Amino acid sequence: MSADTEPATAVRALIVQNEVAVQHLRAKAMPHHLGMAAACRALAAELPETLARHLDEDLASGALADRWRHAQVVAREAAAEGEDPTLAAIGLMLEAQRRAVVRHIALRGKVWTAEVYRLEGQADALEAQTEKLRRLAPPVDAASETEAAEDSAAPSAPAASAPAAGPLATSESAASAPAELASADSPPADSPPADSSTAASPPAPRGSES
Repeated sequence: MSADTEPATAVRALIVQNEVAVQHLRAKAMPHHLGMAAACRALAAELPETLARHLDEDLASGALADRWRHAQVVAREAAAEGEDPTLAAIGLMLEAQRRAVVRHIALRGKVWTAEVYRLEGQADALEAQTEKLRRLAPPVDAASETEAAEDSAAPSAPAASAPAAGPLATSESAASAPAELASADSPPADSPPADSSTAASPPAPRGSES
């Protein structure tokens, strides 16, 4: 390999590497981070309300008081020398609250994952239906499709009508009318002329013949 082709090869390899990196960023990394950001916004909106609702339920049912007494007992037993049992009990309550938050987030993650699977199944069903419709539909060639488009785009031609008679046509028809009448009144040229004596004398009566 010559010295001139080595830089070109290195540049092509760098181009391919950059294209792979861009494809990874746009197809995987960016959608992943967008999904995480959307999940965080959803949790920030619903988690405080969920925790407040659970706290109200525990206060109304007395479960929070039971947990508090249990935390005090455990804190007294596990408290070191000179440590306040009350602070240790509060720490235990906060730890229980942290576990509740983690359980809620994990539950929401399962719900969102199930929703993704549902949408994926819906997309697969639509793709299968589209493939069946393509097999049922007759193939359309490009020529017939172009002709159909031209027929639909062309304006409809008006029906052919007889041309209106102008002044010239009216005068010609008026001039030819007397000639037609004269030719109809005159006898044909081939017929023999009528006998003047026969045409002038009326027929004799029958009595005179006898």
